[in-house]
Amino acid sequence: MIKNSPLASIDLIVRDFDDRILLGRRINEPAKGMWFVPGGRIHKNESVDEAFTRISLSELGIEYRRSQSRFIGVFENIYDTNFLEKPNIGTHYVVLAYEIRPSILPAKPPMTQHNEFRCFAKDEAISDSQVHRYVVPYYSESNSFNDAFACQYGALNSRRDSYNSLLWQTPVLSLTAQAFLFTIALSKDVTVTGRKIAASLALIVAIASIQLLTKHRFGEVYHAKLLQRIEKERGLMQINARPVPMITRNPETWLAKLRSYWIWFFLLLGFGICALIIIIKPDWLK
Repeated sequence: MIKNSPLASIDLIVRDFDDRILLGRRINEPAKGMWFVPGGRIHKNESVDEAFTRISLSELGIEYRRSQSRFIGVFENIYDTNFLEKPNIGTHYVVLAYEIRPSILPAKPPMTQHNEFRCFAKDEAISDSQVHRYVVPYYSESNSFNDAFACQYGALNSRRDSYNSLLWQTPVLSLTAQAFLFTIALSKDVTVTGRKIAASLALIVAIASIQLLTKHRFGEVYHAKLLQRIEKERGLMQINARPVPMITRNPETWLAKLRSYWIWFFLLLGFGICALIIIIKPDWLK
């Protein structure tokens, strides 16, 4: 089969945060003794997803899903040798290359196909004669994508921060307006008409504030979930996951567990109800 047919395989391009690629020094042919990316062939009747999970576990010691990676492209690797080291039989691989960017690199990858591992920067890989030439193209394949991803990811984080900032500015500004309007509505020196007008404005401000608070909350939660999904799929540290404090006797923990959004929602709702009462019965203060 090796003599007469090409083999389908998967290469795993594992990058760290400095854009270096994890390479292992191969024990077996082909490319024996050379630095190469982890990978392996796809078995017959095995789906690409199944092969990806199996190869990542056997080569890296960590079970990754294909959804956690990015497809770089199809490559061809042709060698003069084969894994049985039989003479005059070369190996032809059609390679599906996938990039993985884990938050933490595999600590102790299995040593079944490699006797050591280390990360290489692009300049190191190009200048080191022990790094196989088929590895070098992987360094330039994802630069534009990574730049675009970094920009998009940063933009999503900035948008989430903006929604979060606007979310908590809303009740603060609303309370300022409510304090002014209720000072008028509750004053005994104001006419019934003036009291109704102030209370009506307070009710409008309360309703508008609740709507704006809810809109900003939706935007903040939506972007947080989107960012969390991206981080999970790419195996990144989930910095956008919402922390849930454990309940203890310490007041800080159970107060922190309360949802601030709902506290402010009902507070603004309370102002609206009070304003409605004043509108219905403006003379109750007499």
